[in-house]
Amino acid sequence: MTVAATSLDAFHEHLVTGGVSQQQCIVLGILRRFGAMTRQQIASTSGIPLSSVCGRCNELLAVDQIEVVGVQYTQVGKRRSPREVLELVPDMLDKLEVTS
Repeated sequence: MTVAATSLDAFHEHLVTGGVSQQQCIVLGILRRFGAMTRQQIASTSGIPLSSVCGRCNELLAVDQIEVVGVQYTQVGKRRSPREVLELVPDMLDKLEVTS
């Protein structure tokens, strides 16, 4: 079994037992429903403050439940600001389909 599979199994166990935070579940649900999004888009869609979304996304990235799939550039004043586009890892999408 790979590290990613072990990590995914552990995360799924947390989903089932309630060890995953409510905000993490909201982030995962939004990515499942809408597909790839930036942290700013997730915050706007969920109503969760951006700082909290960033923390939850970093936690989910650290355990390989979501991944960076691209960069979106947005105009902020006179400069272009890069924003990572996040998406569920394919195995995570399958696990969420099973638990829904």
